[in-house]
Amino acid sequence: MDQILGIFPTLIPICGSAVSFLLGIFSKKARDATVVLSVLIALCITTYMLGEAATGNSFTFATITANAAGLLVAEITLLVGFFAALYAVSEMRKDTNAEFFHMILLIFIGSMTGLTLSFNLVTMFAFLEISTATGGVLILFSRTRNAISAAVVYIVLSIMGAILVLTGIFVIYADTGTVLLSDPRLLQMSTETKILVSALLMLGFSFKAGVVPFGLVWLPRAHSEAPTPVSALLSGILVQCAAFAMVRSVGPIALSEYAISATILAFGVVSALFGAMCAVFEIFGAKVPLFGFRRDLKRILAFSTISEVGIIFVLVGVAGDPKFSMTIVLSATLIHILSHAVAKSLLFLSAGNVVHATGTRDLNKLGGLAARMPLTTFSFIVGGLSLSSIPPLLGYRTVYELYLEFFNGQLNAITVSVLVAAGITLIFYIATLYKVFFRKNPSLTGHVLEKNILTLLPIAALDIVLLVLGLGFYFGILSLDHSLLETLGATVVGA
Repeated sequence: MDQILGIFPTLIPICGSAVSFLLGIFSKKARDATVVLSVLIALCITTYMLGEAATGNSFTFATITANAAGLLVAEITLLVGFFAALYAVSEMRKDTNAEFFHMILLIFIGSMTGLTLSFNLVTMFAFLEISTATGGVLILFSRTRNAISAAVVYIVLSIMGAILVLTGIFVIYADTGTVLLSDPRLLQMSTETKILVSALLMLGFSFKAGVVPFGLVWLPRAHSEAPTPVSALLSGILVQCAAFAMVRSVGPIALSEYAISATILAFGVVSALFGAMCAVFEIFGAKVPLFGFRRDLKRILAFSTISEVGIIFVLVGVAGDPKFSMTIVLSATLIHILSHAVAKSLLFLSAGNVVHATGTRDLNKLGGLAARMPLTTFSFIVGGLSLSSIPPLLGYRTVYELYLEFFNGQLNAITVSVLVAAGITLIFYIATLYKVFFRKNPSLTGHVLEKNILTLLPIAALDIVLLVLGLGFYFGILSLDHSLLETLGATVVGA
């Protein structure tokens, strides 16, 4: 019975999608309750499984293998998914297609959870494609010309990435007769074949993860045009699940090969720096050919996501260096995934409150909201400072691990790049905070209020999560012992 639990984090949201759709025909309240409870029940079960997995247990059912690392990412996915679903209940209440939206949203959440809980490449590919299809539909719900364009670009690039992943799977199966990442036959491939299939998988998943250059094409379009809860899931979860799938698939094959780890590191450094710089350009509407920066609040957050995913790739590239413990570095990668997921979803939901209250995403038309929207202002501060790696918030752990733990306080090109990216991030979050919340704009403050509990509760809860984890780790109230970190890191690439 315990083993069948492995499918529940994926199965419950997907089954809940059908139930919510049917109930929505008769009762909106029953539909909304089903949407939220489906994700909450899956989250509770995953929490129990994660506790068991921390002691070395895993849950295997059919092609699903739920171990410690996969369950942690699934837990993060469902946590953010729960708050996004709660927010969506309010946002879509008056939409005539709300039943369809919630059904697709739950399938989207279930598919991302499934992507993290398998070592079978075909299963991972299937969930990747389900997330592509459902994500594209969700982006379209804004019903604008820009949303249609964003969805088309997103789907086209996702298909390109899928072709690369599928090609890699074919090469692996032709050479070894298996698609299981835990199969020892993978180690029998020649070095050239390992590098080839790893490059295909890395590039394929990188399209969806949103690193430079791929993310520059689709990510700001899709994340800014999607409805607010979808933006939070795309930026806080989807890109990270794709990055996690990349390291899980490449790790057992050739992460220790210099050509692969160095390439991943290069993608990471460029993305971390370029994504942060693009966010600055977006704030000021810089005139740069091919980019169309336009002072859009949600596009600033989207460019920031490219930078944060770049840091994930930096950590993965460092993990391939034989001078370091791969398992410990990969455990630090999981902590960064947690930090970014909570902080970025918090920022997108906060930005959604601003857009709903004011009717605009244009920084030039915003300002003076701090007095009228105190919780949203506080949430934006907490999320922005965390992503800027300011202690004692959780995002500081990334810089701490890289600079102090892995490089012993020594400056090198990698730490300098991450520190510069963090510095640029701090600059554009302060600039955005000032323009949106503290700059005087009398034309807005008269009618703007925080009044919807269903859009305030998610950001308040995410504030608490970010503060408790950040303060807990910083002051030593919470700690991860070495053996647990080893377990987490080892189960990223091993079943």
